[in-house]
Amino acid sequence: MDEQANATVRILIADDEPGVRHGLTIRLGSEDDLDIAGGAEDGQQVLEQVAQLRPDVVLMDVRMPRTDGVTATRLLRGAFPGLAIIVLSLHDDLATQDAAIAAGASAFVSKHDGDRVLLETIRRVGRGSHSRVPPSTHEYPIATETEVQP
Repeated sequence: MDEQANATVRILIADDEPGVRHGLTIRLGSEDDLDIAGGAEDGQQVLEQVAQLRPDVVLMDVRMPRTDGVTATRLLRGAFPGLAIIVLSLHDDLATQDAAIAAGASAFVSKHDGDRVLLETIRRVGRGSHSRVPPSTHEYPIATETEVQP
């Protein structure tokens, strides 16, 4: 394996629900190749935390106070073009997925998808295997993915 495949991926978790942030911190932090850099409860905190902590990946909820996840994604994409942003949301309708990808998200993962989908997506985009992937589909999250052209 090459060095990039073994690199630790640093993650910032952005979700307005403390329980969700805590659960993701525990689950993702248990993986040897993932490191939780920090957490944010709203889009404004995400912007501040990314500038300070320089994570590889931001897990971004859509609905958050002050600055929502789609707006924060758009702002981050402008300020940190190489940052991987995975929108992770319960709101997984096509309009929300399209808005997230249009704002510059690297990927969209539904909170209804299992751990495997989230972990594979974090590892793929966190290690820069390609800049953007399309939203996952609830029924066939891995088999139907194809690269999105900018």
